[in-house]
Amino acid sequence: MDILEKNIVQNLTTVYNSNSSDLDNCFIFFDELGYPLSYFNEVENLIFQYEELTSFKEYLLNKCTGYNFENKVIDGIEDSEYEEYFSARNDFFNNVLNFVNNNPYEQIVSTQANLSENHKQNIKEIFEIIGGDIRAYKEQFNNLYKKFNQKYCLIGMTAASTTDIGAIPFVKQYTNVCIHANLMNTILTQNFITPVPYEYGLIFSILISILLALFFNKSDTFQNILNGIVRVLLIASFVCLFVFKNYYIPLISGVLVFTLLDFICGISFRFISSSREKKFIKQAFSTYLSKDVVNQLVDNPDSLKLGGEEKHITALFTDIKSFSSFSELVSPEELVSILNKYLSKLSDQILETGGTIDKYIGDAIVSFFGAPIYYEDHAYRACAAAIQMKKIENEFNKIHMQDKSIPQELKTRIGINTGNMVVGNMGTENKMNYTIMGNDVNLASRLE
Repeated sequence: MDILEKNIVQNLTTVYNSNSSDLDNCFIFFDELGYPLSYFNEVENLIFQYEELTSFKEYLLNKCTGYNFENKVIDGIEDSEYEEYFSARNDFFNNVLNFVNNNPYEQIVSTQANLSENHKQNIKEIFEIIGGDIRAYKEQFNNLYKKFNQKYCLIGMTAASTTDIGAIPFVKQYTNVCIHANLMNTILTQNFITPVPYEYGLIFSILISILLALFFNKSDTFQNILNGIVRVLLIASFVCLFVFKNYYIPLISGVLVFTLLDFICGISFRFISSSREKKFIKQAFSTYLSKDVVNQLVDNPDSLKLGGEEKHITALFTDIKSFSSFSELVSPEELVSILNKYLSKLSDQILETGGTIDKYIGDAIVSFFGAPIYYEDHAYRACAAAIQMKKIENEFNKIHMQDKSIPQELKTRIGINTGNMVVGNMGTENKMNYTIMGNDVNLASRLE
């Protein structure tokens, strides 16, 4: 449109400034009274009108400083001045169109009989050019008016070879004028993003981590599923707040902190739980096995499985002589109390010497040395334990006979045998017993 406007004004100026001495290019014609024809006055008025438009435009540009957020002029052009300028432009181009529609060429030809055909053709061409340009201008103006009416238009360079291209978080190359369009749209729609301090996301994540800590006693599968769901919901909540409410919470203050806290809390809880479980296992098994055996089971839980293997070890059986007769002399409650005290001292000696207690059969103790931890001197340990057990027996009888807490002395028979025996976990997956079997085991029982 700018080119069409320049061409229209230039051609009008050509008509107005034509030299009468150049007959082939002369457009100034007079009537019989010597006055210029009316078309010339119209061209003169149009040229003068456009010069006023140009001056008015320069005046407005010098005053323009923009608008504030309330859409009011700061200190420059008033709205009335804008309306006056564009109204004057519209009048100018309408006047040019009316001038062309009045067909000045016919006025010239009808009043100037002595014109040559060449001169007529030149006159006709110049007015046809003006007519074509003004009609094309009006058509483009009407099309653009329909397209841009009540809209804002930003003008900027978009060619790939220009330098007005930058990077944004979404694409590497983005025309900067579009950034202005987005900023303008945000301002006009008041659709601003509200940043939320990261402290809020941090506090929210800590609260969720504390709530999840209540479920640490659940199974690992449950915890993994719950943590996965919470992470998805946490991210989704941040995204929804941003998309639908324009609240921006930095993900690093939420998801990352939550994940870090969850990891630390999970590791800490599992460490504490594992320590408690190991402590419980040690306390529970220490009543049956020596400390070394318990430590081995804690370090290698896979050893607690069904199956046995043949080992060269020593079995030790104990039994109280005439226990049936002894039990008839006391009440059942007293019998249980005496037996527990007595067997506890004997069992402690077996465990201190490195033995393993298989089971208790009434007043009898079944134990062995050399498994699950193998000792080269397992036979020596068994013999040493037996000697110490007899000493403990003598001391026990001496003390309790004096305070008359037992009706008669307890005498323990001990049978020891070394040989090849099958040792391992026997029973079922739900109920097993770490025990020994074989002929050499039976021989130790017979010796007792």
